Amino acid sequence: MPATGHLPADLTSLVGRVREGREVRKLLGEARLVTLTGPGGVGKTRVALHVGRTAARAFPDGVWFVELAALQDAAMLDATVAAALGHEDVTGHNASLANRLRPWRGLIILDNCEHLVEACARLAHELLAGAPHLTILATSREALGTSGEHVVRVQPLAVPERGTSAEQLAGLDSVRLFTERSRAFDPGFAISSANANAIAHICRSVDGIPLALELAAARLHMMSVQQIAERIEEPFGMLNRAPRNAPRRQASLDDVIAWSYRLCSPEEQRFWARMSVFTGPADAATLQRICDVPPDANADVLEGLVRKSIVVREGGVVARFSLLETIRQYGHRQLDDEELAEVRRRHTEHYESLVARCIQTWFSAEQLDSARTLRSSLPNLRVALDTLIRDAPERALVMSTRLHMLWVCMGRLREGDTWMTRALAAAPADTPERAHALWVHGFIQLLLGDKSLARTSLTHSLATARITGQDRAIDWATALLAMVDMHQGELDSAVAGYKAAIDRRQAAGDSASVAYFLGFLAAAYWADGDVTAALDASAESVDICRAHGEHWCTAHVGWIRSLVLARMGRHAQALESARESLHGLIALDDTLGILLASEVVGWNLAARGSWYESRRLQLAIEPRWRDTCSPLAGFADMLDQREMWAVRTETELGRDWRRPQAAAAAAMDLHSIARLALAAAGDHEPELGSQPAPRTTRGPLTPRETQVAELMADGMSNRAIAERLVISIRTAEVHVLRILTKLGLSGRGQVAGWWQTQQTYPDGG
Repeated sequence: MPATGHLPADLTSLVGRVREGREVRKLLGEARLVTLTGPGGVGKTRVALHVGRTAARAFPDGVWFVELAALQDAAMLDATVAAALGHEDVTGHNASLANRLRPWRGLIILDNCEHLVEACARLAHELLAGAPHLTILATSREALGTSGEHVVRVQPLAVPERGTSAEQLAGLDSVRLFTERSRAFDPGFAISSANANAIAHICRSVDGIPLALELAAARLHMMSVQQIAERIEEPFGMLNRAPRNAPRRQASLDDVIAWSYRLCSPEEQRFWARMSVFTGPADAATLQRICDVPPDANADVLEGLVRKSIVVREGGVVARFSLLETIRQYGHRQLDDEELAEVRRRHTEHYESLVARCIQTWFSAEQLDSARTLRSSLPNLRVALDTLIRDAPERALVMSTRLHMLWVCMGRLREGDTWMTRALAAAPADTPERAHALWVHGFIQLLLGDKSLARTSLTHSLATARITGQDRAIDWATALLAMVDMHQGELDSAVAGYKAAIDRRQAAGDSASVAYFLGFLAAAYWADGDVTAALDASAESVDICRAHGEHWCTAHVGWIRSLVLARMGRHAQALESARESLHGLIALDDTLGILLASEVVGWNLAARGSWYESRRLQLAIEPRWRDTCSPLAGFADMLDQREMWAVRTETELGRDWRRPQAAAAAAMDLHSIARLALAAAGDHEPELGSQPAPRTTRGPLTPRETQVAELMADGMSNRAIAERLVISIRTAEVHVLRILTKLGLSGRGQVAGWWQTQQTYPDGG
């Protein structure tokens, strides 16, 4: 056998794929059969060729490329592979070919196996069994499914999130590929502030699929990048012309996906088409119910689509499945009007029922599960709402109102404002449903800082509720009108309104509303300086919440308690209350709540003289208010507190300090702010939208002390430790002193030896 092998020449450079290439090369050193899978156009062949070239030294007898896309007859597979390897005399006898390859130390790349997957699996098995030094790298939209196979899924290239700057775009592989291919048609093409949004939109619209990006770039010979972006979402209209030397199946993105569609069974094709009504992930039971495939075929059909790289399986406690947007669009075009209407009906009814279940379990121990369900279902909730606004406005009003826990409690205020506005405009009649929708909308408007609009909506809610006999809407409108008064400093009116609403809800046995209103009342007492009444009201609210296992109200009352404790000068307790509050708010991904609690952490830090940490937190929070809502939801008394502590910290630190620090702090996202607030308050970092995980400790040390000890063992100074853990230098010094005391060590140099012992004998053995 020739030592050089045979690989087609690269005509364009490979962009990205560093991780995939490294992973595949490592696997080829451990496994004899590796299969690259992924959707059409994702770049499996390019990755395989790249790996073949970069790993060639490991294969003395060469790397050989066998293209199978044009082969339609499985009976000809053996002869085709033999011919590609220079064995035209071998006519379909695998044993004979395996014998000829027995001493061979080479790599065979079998490209595009999906339409011959069973035959390729058989051939690979027999060749590997007969030739012990042979290695095979296959590319296929579906794994071969034979013993010893290692599968690597080739993912689409990373795409930019909304709001990504022109400077950040340049580091993303999808943008790099589009930019590089664009220069073939426009040599001066470059990312700029003028075209950054258009480039980002193109990359997102095609899911980062390399073939689609190359097809889009090819249109630059006739159009500007802005024009391409405007038309990119037309069903493959922009992506229908490939280079003349491209394989027929890659003449357009439509051809690539049609190739996959033809390889599916009729049941898989039907499931794919019906699944196109989903715009985000869903669990298997939901998909099977709505796509309505015969029960005995459900599991096999979904599994088959996952194997063929049509459906993407997403991780998590419960497996969820989705379609790339380009694949979803193709499936959508396979539905006729009657079938589309029926599947949409089932989809909409399912998500209406899901929201109804979540609202029933919201004020309970199931709240976090309900929150996770709503958060993961948001793309499909939007589709359902859009369908209902068009086809059944009254049901849209009910569903958008029930989703107040998503809009208010889970950081979706601006989106909630949009949906409530649309739903109220579509269903204008004075109905019981409208009475409730108006108070929800008023609540959102108030939290966004528009007190005038909020008062108008709440006044209309109160009037409509009285006409239609909706007592609960009357009480919520009353309580929220009291909140408007509170935000404007009219505290006597606010307290009276809250008390009236509480009394009526207690008489009605509505514990959830009573708990919420008591929390509101505690904030009014705080603003009025009545700390005893504020603590009593907040304690009563928390007692009700804990009796029901509730989290969100508990967390919000926690930050109100921290305000009260701070006013009493009990700053350590105030920080503890804010810290507990943050954990609950982070678990629910409550944007507004995280910012509110983080503000209070900053004020307490300033009150204790931690000026640096306080100002850094203030500067990080400030720009996030612009993204979320009016600062502190426009609550006048809290705005006064905010201004007071900002002035105090600037006075202590000096205005010059702000300039070098402001840019770094302002760049922090919500996750970083939550981390900073917790760390400054002496806690560790949890993940947004999840319960904080316990940390492993070493001996007598706390989790935070364990972190500090590990950094001390690495030789880091107190200042370096403080910067790494986002804590003050003084806090780092305290941790170091406690560690030395607990371990009975006389100096920090001894910590490294202790840490090494712990690594070797973690149980003290």
